[in-house]
Amino acid sequence: MIDLFTLPDLMYYRGFTFSIDSYELKKKKKILEVFDFIDESKNKYLLVLPPSFL
Repeated sequence: MIDLFTLPDLMYYRGFTFSIDSYELKKKKKILEVFDFIDESKNKYLLVLPPSFL
């Protein structure tokens, strides 16, 4: 009888840790996307500058 009560708790715990891990992965991916956007915008600004500023 004890196994019937502990098994769902373990399953919930594993699912909960997985949701935390997937949230962290999404957060890291979002940060990388922001840095990629910043790098791309720097390249665009360099192309827009007139030759006198270079």
